[in-house]
Amino acid sequence: MQPTEGDLNDPYIGPHLADALRGRNISARDKMRIVKIIRDRFYSEAGARKEMFERFNGTPLFLIKLLTMQRVEFSLNGPLVDLARKVCGFGDDADIIANAILESSTTTAGQGSAVPDYIRQQDAHSA
Repeated sequence: MQPTEGDLNDPYIGPHLADALRGRNISARDKMRIVKIIRDRFYSEAGARKEMFERFNGTPLFLIKLLTMQRVEFSLNGPLVDLARKVCGFGDDADIIANAILESSTTTAGQGSAVPDYIRQQDAHSA
């Protein structure tokens, strides 16, 4: 289950979700956008999950790993990264980092604590 845009906009739970979902240099909204695109591509009828399952069902795992590693792009500025940024609607690295900084300044994580308030509230206090 994935939070919706409405959940992030909610004044009570939104800041807590943003704290939990935000990465080091990526905002929660940008991370959710990536997950939604991956989900729509691979877990829908357009992604043909049945066909993918049938194609790989009879292939030995070591061969799948070998073929996958041969296709991996190890460059952070290669054509697949450019394609992913266009599909997700991201700008360059500076834009992604700026979104993360802006989000962290508007939520509780930007206030100096690495542990979100909702987790601290669940901790047992010893007397």
